[in-house]
Amino acid sequence: MLGQLDRLVSLSQLPNVRLGIISFETQYVTAPWHGFWLYDNEKVLVETMSAALDLRQPQEIELYGNAFEQLAGVASYGKSARAIIARVTDDLAPEVPDDVG
Repeated sequence: MLGQLDRLVSLSQLPNVRLGIISFETQYVTAPWHGFWLYDNEKVLVETMSAALDLRQPQEIELYGNAFEQLAGVASYGKSARAIIARVTDDLAPEVPDDVG
């Protein structure tokens, strides 16, 4: 996981990437009960514990688009997002004794 977090930090600095992080402390209206992927205005893929859904009805796409906008609205970006990742990295990194080296 530490390698993945490091990669996210690197990717977040690219000019064509906008990475949003929602910290554990953030309060938000829409709860992300399951993962979903928006494909423009064409479809939404939803994964639940028992099924994968391919949603293509305009009202369903709009529902998930609105949920995404609400989540994006409370996310942190740029330096703030990288600070959240740094805190998690520090929590996960193994402790090295001071007398080593």
